[in-house]
Amino acid sequence: HSSQQTNAVAVGFEAGQDNQGSHAVAVGFQAGYTSQHPRSIILNATLTPLQSDDSDRFFVNPIRNLEGATGGPPRYQMFYYPSTNEIVYDGPPPPP
Repeated sequence: HSSQQTNAVAVGFEAGQDNQGSHAVAVGFQAGYTSQHPRSIILNATLTPLQSDDSDRFFVNPIRNLEGATGGPPRYQMFYYPSTNEIVYDGPPPPP
């Protein structure tokens, strides 16, 4: 690895390969391959490289689409942005 910063972790083929930021975590095929931002987490279980686009964020690919799921206890809403492979949450959920 070239320029892996303090407390960075990289596991997988070419994960965190070049200039991985401090406290960054890259797991999977070419996760955070180049210039992974500090304090970002990238989990990649595909054959396509996955990069971060800013610090303090979490990126994952793939993620399962749970269409039509209802019932169960209230839960926070998670949103997935396929254009960036980023997961964010908003909550608590509105009352029923």
